[in-house]
Order: sequence, then C-alpha cells, then structure tokens
Amino acid sequence: TPDQRAVLAHCRAYVAEWADRPGRMALLCGRPGTGKTHLACGILHALAESRVDGVYVKVPTLFRRIKDGFDLEGAPTQSAVVDPLMTAGLLVLDEVGVQSGTDWERVTLFDLLNTRYENRRPTVFVTNLTFTEFGAILGERLVDRLYEDGGMVLKCDWPSWRRRTT
Repeated sequence: TPDQRAVLAHCRAYVAEWADRPGRMALLCGRPGTGKTHLACGILHALAESRVDGVYVKVPTLFRRIKDGFDLEGAPTQSAVVDPLMTAGLLVLDEVGVQSGTDWERVTLFDLLNTRYENRRPTVFVTNLTFTEFGAILGERLVDRLYEDGGMVLKCDWPSWRRRTT
C-alpha cells in the first residue's frame, strides 16, 4: 500500500542518512503483524553490512536477563547485561510495553536510554502500542529526545500480514 511504501522509504532513508545523523532515533509503532520487527531488523542488518555494531533485544528478555543475576550464583550482573546495550552502535528495542511497569523497570529503561542519548547512540523502538501509550511507558523526557536529529515516528497501521488470505 502507499502507507507501507512510505514507511519502507523512511527506513531506507534512516540507513542512508546514518553517518550524517548520529544519535537519530526511530519508533515503529502499530498493530501486531504489520512488519515492524522485520523493518527494524532490516535496518540493523543493513547497518551491520556497513560495520555498525548493533544489538536486537526484546524488553521482556532484557529484564529477565537482568533479574536472573539477582538470584543465580555466577549469573551476569545488571551492569554486565546492560553495558553492552549502552555502547552498541545501534540498539533495536522490541516489544516496548510488554513489561510490568514497575518503578525498577522504568528507572532501568530510563538509565539505559538516557545514557545512549547522552552518548549519541541511536535506538530503534518497536511497539504495538499507540504513540500516546508508548509515551506513557517511556515518559516525556525520553519521548522528547526521540525527536532530536529528525527522529522518526513511523505508524504501521494496516492489517496484520499474518492474517492475510491466500
């Protein structure tokens, strides 16, 4: 559709303008099954071909890895889990909004994302939430930072690919 082509064009522009816009963030939001994760991983893959180190992680997986260190002897510490995400050339953070919403999660996510922002490390967010719901999860400070350097909010608002008819 024209909307899908427009979102794809913005994702391609994100990659093409990478070197000129350090720290530029992007948000892919919309319904499940619309290809948001596929597009975000496409960005990650294209930049990896240019030798940009990137990391893909789902928010629930991130928090589970951190919490494992609280209880398991010999498990990585919170810093050991989070530090590589703070320094990666690109972080794709998927399933934003699939967390409990505890104060600990909010502070941990803020620390990670604010550190990336301060060090001009871009993040691509993927969520099934609306932009308003996404803002409520991350908070006004981080949402405002999303717009710096021409950050993009891409709405994937079309039917699920998984439910297509053959």
